[in-house]
Amino acid sequence: MSEAVQGFGSIVPRQQSYEGSSSRRRRTPDDSRLDVERSLAEQFDLLRVCDPDRFPAFMEYRGARYSVTLKRLAAEGAITNEPRANEPTNESKDGDKA
Repeated sequence: MSEAVQGFGSIVPRQQSYEGSSSRRRRTPDDSRLDVERSLAEQFDLLRVCDPDRFPAFMEYRGARYSVTLKRLAAEGAITNEPRANEPTNESKDGDKA
């Protein structure tokens, strides 16, 4: 970084070589499509890595599109209603339900 600061204004840009790079294409919404003909077990990793905000998992079945979310349960399978960190809630600041 110090080289860039010291040479500011005099460094000439040069083309980078992409040989051997391992960049991947950008995800698209279609990358989150679940196949209703395959089992959940077969598609679990796809469901796990879907971004629920930008590219939520979805499936199309009987002419309708459904959003699918995955939420890990608390220890020993207990179902909780506690939101994850940074997850929006339905409560206002004064504690009343919105």
